[in-house]
Amino acid sequence: ENAKEMAELSTLAQSAGDMDATTANDYLIATDAAYDYKGSVEELNAVLDSQNFITNNAAVSMNDMASATSEAASIAAQYGVEVNELSSLIAVAASKTRESGSEVGTALKSIFVNLQDTTNSTIVKAFKTAGVSMTEMVDGSEKLKTPIVLLKELSDVFTSLEEGSTVRATILNDIGGKYHA
Repeated sequence: ENAKEMAELSTLAQSAGDMDATTANDYLIATDAAYDYKGSVEELNAVLDSQNFITNNAAVSMNDMASATSEAASIAAQYGVEVNELSSLIAVAASKTRESGSEVGTALKSIFVNLQDTTNSTIVKAFKTAGVSMTEMVDGSEKLKTPIVLLKELSDVFTSLEEGSTVRATILNDIGGKYHA
């Protein structure tokens, strides 16, 4: 129904991010599907605008932002990570690590899965070691915390520890994962 507007948005994404049509289209389609925007050009344009703003103020390209979003948006949305939170995580990870957008997206996807994996004894033990609960009580029932809440709580613990702390290493290796710590 809105093919013309979507094509214009794709062209806008291409020019904003100096990316090819395939990357721009994949980015818009993945974002739309993940966050259930139902083809809303307004919603997608808002994401594009906010991510473009981030790229203008951080050491991350729009091409990397788009690739990382395409890679991680589905899992992020599934686990309750809002698109603005995902955008912030991408910007920080890409600017700090200098990895490609695809690599950052893959890492975030892996970390989100780990943060929600209550069946992995290594991950559960790492949370216990860090003194962070993976769950909270909501309306009388136990519920998993979102990855963003867990990352904030882990960050508080991590930054309070000394450089060589074994708990720091546990958080990075057991929760962050061998390749994405």
